Amino acid sequence: MEYIEIFFGTVLRLLYSIIGNYGVSIVLFTLLVKLAIFPLDLKQRKSAARMQKVQPILNQIQKKYANDKDKLNKEIAKVYSEYKISPMSGCLPMLIQLPIIFALYWVIRQPITYMMGVRDVADQALIIVNFNDWAVLNQGELTQGLKKLYESGQKITGNTYSMYEIQIAQLIHHSKDLLGFVGETAKANGLGAIESLNLNTVDFTFLGLNLADTPSMGKIGSLLMGNFAGLTWHDAALWLIPLGSGLSSWVATKISQGMTTDKQDKNRVIPESEKVKDDKASSMKSMTVMMPLISAWFTFSFPAALGLYWIISNLIQLIQTVVVNKYVMPKLENDSFKGEYIDVKENRKKRKKH
Repeated sequence: MEYIEIFFGTVLRLLYSIIGNYGVSIVLFTLLVKLAIFPLDLKQRKSAARMQKVQPILNQIQKKYANDKDKLNKEIAKVYSEYKISPMSGCLPMLIQLPIIFALYWVIRQPITYMMGVRDVADQALIIVNFNDWAVLNQGELTQGLKKLYESGQKITGNTYSMYEIQIAQLIHHSKDLLGFVGETAKANGLGAIESLNLNTVDFTFLGLNLADTPSMGKIGSLLMGNFAGLTWHDAALWLIPLGSGLSSWVATKISQGMTTDKQDKNRVIPESEKVKDDKASSMKSMTVMMPLISAWFTFSFPAALGLYWIISNLIQLIQTVVVNKYVMPKLENDSFKGEYIDVKENRKKRKKH
């Protein structure tokens, strides 16, 4: 997994060095990821369309070999092979996206390690000792989490460094004196200033939002209770990230399902063998509501940058769905499924006439 994180950090650093805007870099990074996995996504869509088209064939096979399970499985496998259907292809895009999200989380959470490339333990120790001494002298400039840490008499250690890395990265960029600061601990150990590492600092601001901050669910609870103390416009603006994440997820899923439903044969009688599948379809409808809620809830636990990735990913997915259904699927329907599929349809029509 670390190799993926290093690669993502390198790509994100390259984009930021060219564009100079962290938010836009996240957007372009998301676009590159979606383009990279699009062939797999397209393969899954085509497989799902073929599965829908050959359903009459599968119904006939299920009726014909209802009492011979071995023959039934062989014939179904034969249909899958003939029409290039992969039953497991629908899981592949999701399985690929999960490690991408996990890796991106750590890249965003640890920008000094992955974007700035400070992975050497000795270099990290230099940052820690200088930051600890600087933070004690400049507590007014610290973020709320760091301020609580130092007010309690604690300091950042090698074990807790990754937890506060994104906050340290913010201060390194905004507090220029921190770069040249050499604390007493650093002097005693013969260490120099952080600027000796030649870091390319990162500005996490995007459209007025600090993407390094995490939206606060607790402050929503305080707001609902009528407690406005400590609430800022920035806190409220950050709530747009979870809202956008959940809403974009719902819209993308709803439109995708709507386009699929429009292409289904609504007059087809569902045989007994498929009623379980119909129950699963009902479960999928409930997931249409649950997944956006889960998406929104998770973005309250992550830096806003990851929520931005989620939103852009959903929007790109929506565009891909519209384009594929308009330009790719009609060609698939017109050019494929001749022969046995047509025979099955003709047989069904003849039975209806009689």
